[in-house]
Amino acid sequence: MQMHLRMRRSVSLVVWLTLCVGTACAGGPRWVQGSAAPSPGTPITWGNGGVVDYYTDLGNLSATVNNSAANAMVAAAFAPWNAVTYSTVNLQPAGVLNENVSGNNVYIDSSSGTPVVAWPADADGSYTAKPLAVIYDEDGSIIDLLLGTGASSPLSCNQNGVLEDVDNVSSAGVIQHARLILNGRCAGSSVQMQQMQYELMRMAGRILGLDWSQTNDDVFTDNPLPTYVEEEYWPVMHPMDILCGPYTFQCMVNPFTLRMDDAAALGRLYPVTTANLAANPGKSTLANASMNLYGDLNFPSGQGMQGVNVLVREALPYQATVTPTVQAMVSGVSGYAYTGDFGNPVGGFVSADGAALPTFGTSNSYYEGQFNLQGYVPNPPAAIGWDIAVLFFEPINPLYVGEYSVGPYTVNTVMPAGTMPTAQVPFAVAGRWQGLNVVTVSDAPDDSSMGAGSSWAQPQRVASNGWWNGRLGAPQETAWYSLNLQANRTFTVEVNSLDESGNDSANKLMPSIGLWDATDAESASPEWSTTAFNGLEPWATSLVAETSSAETMRLAIAD
Repeated sequence: MQMHLRMRRSVSLVVWLTLCVGTACAGGPRWVQGSAAPSPGTPITWGNGGVVDYYTDLGNLSATVNNSAANAMVAAAFAPWNAVTYSTVNLQPAGVLNENVSGNNVYIDSSSGTPVVAWPADADGSYTAKPLAVIYDEDGSIIDLLLGTGASSPLSCNQNGVLEDVDNVSSAGVIQHARLILNGRCAGSSVQMQQMQYELMRMAGRILGLDWSQTNDDVFTDNPLPTYVEEEYWPVMHPMDILCGPYTFQCMVNPFTLRMDDAAALGRLYPVTTANLAANPGKSTLANASMNLYGDLNFPSGQGMQGVNVLVREALPYQATVTPTVQAMVSGVSGYAYTGDFGNPVGGFVSADGAALPTFGTSNSYYEGQFNLQGYVPNPPAAIGWDIAVLFFEPINPLYVGEYSVGPYTVNTVMPAGTMPTAQVPFAVAGRWQGLNVVTVSDAPDDSSMGAGSSWAQPQRVASNGWWNGRLGAPQETAWYSLNLQANRTFTVEVNSLDESGNDSANKLMPSIGLWDATDAESASPEWSTTAFNGLEPWATSLVAETSSAETMRLAIAD
C-alpha cells in the first residue's frame, strides 16, 4: 500500500485499497443456518416438510369483503405453492384465531422498559400451536402501528397491501411461527382483490423461506427489451414489481401461475423424495422430475466466487449449432450457503441482536462458490437425459439490496471479477443425475489471499510518504498497520475501493476502518471507527481522528 503522511497539525493518510476477491452476497434460500446453529449452511425452513397449518382472522377483511370471501382469496393465493408436483409444501386451513385481530388488541407494550408490539395470545410468535396467523387488518390500524401513521393508505397498496413476518425460528433452524397481515384498505373491488391475491402469493413464498430471484431480469430492466417467452418465465419471486400503476399483477403474464424457477426453488427447500413419496400421493420425486444441476464457480486459484447469479437455458443437440433459447429457466446464486458476514475487528463479531457471527451461512469454504439449480425441467420433459443445458453467469442487479436483496447480503452487491463464462452441460447420462460442474473464470485474478501479511501482534509500518496500495482477498482478512503520531494532531484516513483493474468501484470491497491505541487489548473495540462509503465519492471511506499526546496507534482495514 502507498501512504502519504504529512507531519503537520493537520495530517492526511490517504489509502487506496484494491480487492480481487472477497466475501459477497449469497442466494437461493432466504436464510441458511449460521455458526451457532446445528447444521451451518442448511436452509431454514418449516418442519414437517412444509406442511403448515394456517388460522384466519375472525373479522372481515374490509367493509365490502366479508370473512368468507377473504378466506377464499387466501386459499387461492396459497394453492399454486401447494400444487408444485415435486414439493411437499401444503399450506392448509386448520381453523380460526380466537378473535378479530385489530388495533383494539394489538398495541405497543412498554411495561418491560423496552417497547414491543403486543399481539393477542394466539397470534403471538410464541404460540406455535397456531403456526401461521392470517390477519385481516380491516381499517389498516395494525399496519399503521407497525410502519407508521399513513402506511396503510390505499396509495401504498403496492408496498403495504400484504405484510409478512417470520417471527419465531428455533435454535435448530426451523421456522415455528409467522404472520401474514392483509391491509383492508387495499381490498374492495374485484381488481383490488386480484392485486391482493397476487401480493399474498408472493409473500407466501417469503414465509416459506424463499429468496427473491433474478431470472430474465430484462423483464424488469427493459434492457434489452424482453420477449413474450421471457415474460412467461419471469418468476413470481422477482425482487421488484414492474411499476405499471396500482395493479402490478397486470404486468405479469399469467400472474397467478408459478414459474419453473419458483417451483424449482420450492422443490429444493421441500423436496419430494423416495422416503416421503407415499405421504404425497399424486406427486413425483424431485430427482425423477428434474435435473440435478449443480456446481462450483471458481477463481483460477480454486477459491469459490461467491455472489454471482447463475442461469440455466437449454439447447437441443439436434440443432445445427448449440444456441440456447433466450429465456432463462431456473437461476441460483453462487455461494448461497456460504456466510456473507464473518464480522471483523472493526465492527465486531456479533450481530445487532447479540448473536455470534456468522448468523447466517456456513464458514466452510467448500461452499463459497457452490450453486444449485436442481428443479430445472427441460422442455419438453421427455428431453430429460439427452438435452443440453447452457449455464450463464451474471452480476446481481445493484438495485437488489435491503428488502429486495437476492441472497443474505443486504447492504451491497459485488461485481464479479473477470469475464463471465458460459458452460454447456450435456445431460446424456444415465437417469437424471448430473455430476458436479466446475466452472472457472479464467481471466479473474488468481491470488486468492493477498493480505498485507500483518496481524494485530505484528502490524506493518505505514510508508513514510503516507500513500500505499494494498489488497484484501480472503474472507476474514484484515490488514493491520502501525503508525506513530504527534500530540495535538487531527488526521484523516481515507480508503478508496478499487476493482481488479485499478478503477474506483463501490461494488467490490466495503472498507471498515478502525484505530486502536497500541496499548489496547486485542479484544478491545476500536477507539475510532467508521463503516464503508461515508466519503465524498461513492467508493471512498473516510475516518477522522485526533491525538492529545504523542502515541503509537494500530490501524485496521477490513471488509
